[in-house]
Amino acid sequence: MRIREKTAVQRQTPAGRIAFHKVDYIEQKDQGKDRRQAEIKAVKIDLEAKPLESNLESVENFSFMGFLNNISFSIDPERNLPVEIRGEIPPVGKVTIS
Repeated sequence: MRIREKTAVQRQTPAGRIAFHKVDYIEQKDQGKDRRQAEIKAVKIDLEAKPLESNLESVENFSFMGFLNNISFSIDPERNLPVEIRGEIPPVGKVTIS
């Protein structure tokens, strides 16, 4: 059985940190489909993960969908949906999912 290191994830969002994004997606709703094509002001959120204190010998790095370093999200504040995820995925390098 493998015991995972506990990790504290801190959300860091400096006040007024905005990223502009062109979006084009279809949102499924109870009333039907809603297509959104626009340029939006998205809120950018950077994550910083640090291991919590533990008695385990080795520290395991935090990862999210394979992203290990410099993870950031851009969120559409009107719909509360992620419109972009950025980070580093070893051994690929820097990756952006829009």
